[in-house]
Amino acid sequence: MSEEIFRPDGRKANELRELKIEVGVLERADGSARVVLGKNIVLAAVNGPRELHQKHLAPSQKAIVKET
Repeated sequence: MSEEIFRPDGRKANELRELKIEVGVLERADGSARVVLGKNIVLAAVNGPRELHQKHLAPSQKAIVKET
């Protein structure tokens, strides 16, 4: 007699969460994406490149990433 094992979100032990990826979701961004994995949602946007006002802060081979 085998019992079915379910996760707290109702999925079976061998079931993966649903994955959905959309690109171009923000009009004012140069690039954007929405990633949905189960009940988790991530929204990412890329704007630029933009020149820094303080040129000495701009390394030539790197970018600055800001979390908002």
